Amino acid sequence: MRGWTPVIVGVTLLVLIVVGVFALVSAQQPTVARADDVAVFSPPLPGRRADVITGMLRREAGCTYLDGTDGRRWLVLFPDLGTRWDSESLWVADNRYWLERDVHLRGDIVKLPVEGYDTDVPAGCREPGFTFMVKI
Repeated sequence: MRGWTPVIVGVTLLVLIVVGVFALVSAQQPTVARADDVAVFSPPLPGRRADVITGMLRREAGCTYLDGTDGRRWLVLFPDLGTRWDSESLWVADNRYWLERDVHLRGDIVKLPVEGYDTDVPAGCREPGFTFMVKI
């Protein structure tokens, strides 16, 4: 039995390390379903020059808006690559956008409907005139 002790200890440590790494990675990514209060579009924007807007991301009355530093409110359309919330941020694919903090979004300023794109805007979202399609 003494000859097997180093092997047993080594395998046990390896299993603990693998479980620990898995738990750490899992804690970084929220596991909730698609966010119902986030407007999305498809297909993603092609690689072209993009505008930049800055502001604070907010959740309000079943919608997600960006209150721009320029004083305008934007209905933000994110690419339909998977959207989910954790307690204080929005995940779009592997990109994280924090609530109530300044974020910088690249994309195109558009007016709905957008020709050539399928959009899904949550019911009841008030369109502030122009929307912003985010490029990831």
